[in-house]
Amino acid sequence: MMTINEADTGTLAVSDDPRIEAVTEKADVDGGNLSDGDKAAFIGALQVSKGGFWTDEGPGAVVWRVQDRFLFGDAVQYTGGRFGAGAGLGTDWLTTRGANYFAKNAQVMGLTTNRIGALYGSWTPPGVAANINMGFGAVTLNEGAGASFGRAGYFEALHYAEGGASAGIEVQGGNFTTVRPTPSAYGVGKGYHGLYLAVQGGVGYVVGNANTPIPVPTQPSGTAIDVAGGEEGLAVQRWVTGLTFRNGGLYRGVDGLTGTAKAVSMAIGHELVWEVNATQRGATIRSDVTGGTAAATGLIFTDSVSTFVGSAEVPVFRARHTPNGVNYMVVQNATTGSGPLLSFIGSDADVHGVVQTKGAGILSFRTQGGASEGLRVAGPTTAAATNYISATAVVSGGNPYLIAAGTDANAGIDIRAKGGGANRLISGDGTSKVAVNNTGLGFFATAPAAKPVVTGSRGGNAALASLLAGLAALGLITDSTTA
Repeated sequence: MMTINEADTGTLAVSDDPRIEAVTEKADVDGGNLSDGDKAAFIGALQVSKGGFWTDEGPGAVVWRVQDRFLFGDAVQYTGGRFGAGAGLGTDWLTTRGANYFAKNAQVMGLTTNRIGALYGSWTPPGVAANINMGFGAVTLNEGAGASFGRAGYFEALHYAEGGASAGIEVQGGNFTTVRPTPSAYGVGKGYHGLYLAVQGGVGYVVGNANTPIPVPTQPSGTAIDVAGGEEGLAVQRWVTGLTFRNGGLYRGVDGLTGTAKAVSMAIGHELVWEVNATQRGATIRSDVTGGTAAATGLIFTDSVSTFVGSAEVPVFRARHTPNGVNYMVVQNATTGSGPLLSFIGSDADVHGVVQTKGAGILSFRTQGGASEGLRVAGPTTAAATNYISATAVVSGGNPYLIAAGTDANAGIDIRAKGGGANRLISGDGTSKVAVNNTGLGFFATAPAAKPVVTGSRGGNAALASLLAGLAALGLITDSTTA
């Protein structure tokens, strides 16, 4: 005969609920073979009794755990001794209906010496908005004095299927509204979100105790997502890829299929950091842009091309890769008193540098922050140039020189002044030795003069006097003759 003791039920006796009495009597007649309806009535009767776990006094008392709606271990199975001769050892005691039963705000608590764990389902946290609820959750309180490790949830997936795949956690959901989410680093907005990591504190109450507010943390929390390998450090105890964005996993553009998708959204002041060790940085990528869309910058990769862009993705600088290329440029900064360096290097013994413009564009070299143009290189506007000027440096004892070069067999160099300006040849002491302008030619710092006309009779001194005057006008001689 199945009995219900007051020691097991607190103040509940058989006479307190006719359903318990009826089920008890039926168990005596049927030998413990209860129907699904009998079990449901039995469960319903227990749900109005006191809260908490009941004591394990005797083999039949374990079934009272159904009051808490979640069974562990042997409590889930029927041993054949709880209702007399019944099903064999290991047979499920709960009915299908009972196993799928849900209750609002139900929790299962587990306690150890230094820790507390809570498992709860279909839970609306007290003290928060009524439209916030949880389908399933877990809580751990780690109060260990040593190097203890608390886990609110722990999952293992051991994969042995050669042709299949396994996952430690799979989360699926969907947005069944008419609202398209627009998440950013400053708010995820409405809609379905797959994984939400937050630091608790100051809002809501402790699970299982609606009178105890959640305390505010005293220090910032650690890593939100920690990708770690095996504790032994073996090569096979490592992930092949840390984070993967599957093809077709993100909504692209305006139709979801074309254009670009935002894979990672970061607020200003956040960095991507590669570290040499626990205290040293190796490399950093960070955005300090505060001017909005008009000041946006970026880096875009296309086939063999890396492009630094500005607002509206307008290119600022582009680096292009040549297949099988071996030579390249290096830009290097400099210390105080020295200038940055642009080098052309590579595996070739002699590496040339090429700077070119598009179409008839010019090449300008400037100083003083761009205020002064020191040199401008231009080509013909109607066709490609075939002849050019080559400047060559020499070793000690020689003089650098400019030469005309190109495809023509004969090519010279033209030096032309602007307007009425003069072209001058200056000696090392800064003195003009030859000057040419629109008027003519001048030597030895003499103003350029027109081509002289020598007059007078060659039979006397008139012609000689005219010649001397002409040469003196050019600056070729100083006329110190006498009559």
